[in-house]
Amino acid sequence: MYRLLAAAVLLWALIPLPGNAGEESGIIRLATDPGGARIFVDGTRHATTPDEPDDTTELRLNPGKHQIEAKLPKKQSPIGRAFYGRRDMKVKPKSNLKFTLVLKSLAEPVRTFGDNEGFVISVAFGPEGKYALSGACERRRQKIWGGSVKLRNLETGKTVRTFSGDQECALCVAFGPEGRLGLSGSTGGRLTLWNVESGGSVLTLTGHEDDVRSVAFSPDGRRALSGSDDNSVRLWDLETGREIRTFTGHEDRVRSVAFSPDGKKAVSASWDSTVRLWDVETGETIRIFTGHEFQVHSAAFGPDGQKAASCSSDKTVKVWDVETGRTLQTFSGHDDWVRAVAFSPNGKYVLSGSDDKTARLWDLTTGELVRNYTDHDGWVLSADISPDSKRGFTGSRDKTVKFWLLEMP
Repeated sequence: MYRLLAAAVLLWALIPLPGNAGEESGIIRLATDPGGARIFVDGTRHATTPDEPDDTTELRLNPGKHQIEAKLPKKQSPIGRAFYGRRDMKVKPKSNLKFTLVLKSLAEPVRTFGDNEGFVISVAFGPEGKYALSGACERRRQKIWGGSVKLRNLETGKTVRTFSGDQECALCVAFGPEGRLGLSGSTGGRLTLWNVESGGSVLTLTGHEDDVRSVAFSPDGRRALSGSDDNSVRLWDLETGREIRTFTGHEDRVRSVAFSPDGKKAVSASWDSTVRLWDVETGETIRIFTGHEFQVHSAAFGPDGQKAASCSSDKTVKVWDVETGRTLQTFSGHDDWVRAVAFSPNGKYVLSGSDDKTARLWDLTTGELVRNYTDHDGWVLSADISPDSKRGFTGSRDKTVKFWLLEMP
């Protein structure tokens, strides 16, 4: 996949040079733009290119296939502008070539999907990371102007299908743990279970009395959680479509729900400014996390189940100790409401999306901002991180979905 990405984003100029390259080895005269990049050949550090893009460094390589990578050192890369480039090439005996490798910023999207019928309120990666779902809705004065659930192929950049059924307006989506099923919640209080391969509706779940704002599959894929503007969290049996129980306690709209990695607990985020930890089997509140000053829009579990993250209209992201309810970290830097938060599966990062039109990547070890993604033209309403923790996916009020690299590949 990354070879295809590299081919799409790098600018190359191959110019034959005169002279003898030696009996067997080939000479490559390499420049990078920007200059001063560290050069790796087949994973081994070889050289650093000159600071000026017009100047070259010389590589002598044995004949055969080689992978050349260029990375700009962190000290030369301001926040959000990490640069990277890669080229696979075949070196011939006695060849003598010169080329310039134009590096791409990791703060720029790899792909943008602009075929949405409304504001992209929810996004979700599939379990393998190749596919993702997005849910869109546009509603003005209670009239629905557009909305859809779409399946994206992130390797090809193509929209595979738009799901058809009884959706009024898709407010949230989730991918099943095996990749065969998808789940969405809509205006009108309905949940729809989808067959991802066919695009057909499998089940319709009803019971909520207002819009469904968040859905989540249990780790085994047999049950689901939903959070609604009716202030409730509900647990569903996906084999029968039956509601198992209702969790009550929030005093305002529930905007986000998530299962713990073992499926025994759940968290919910509400406009009552709290995050609640629930016992899934009993529906009882275990703990209430307090500390946000205004509405809480999203909550997520860390991969070990010992931490949870949340975000709020108070412009912060908070990381909590699930066992004690203590605030472990508070990330400040967004200039407006923070609408979305996602944990990386490797536990290193939190990705947040905000009404300030940015998505931000935070390092959980250092507490520092790693990268600021600024390509959206509207509020960033949703965010997710791939299973390999190297890619991010965001949806926005600008009606686009953007696919990012979080780390150098």
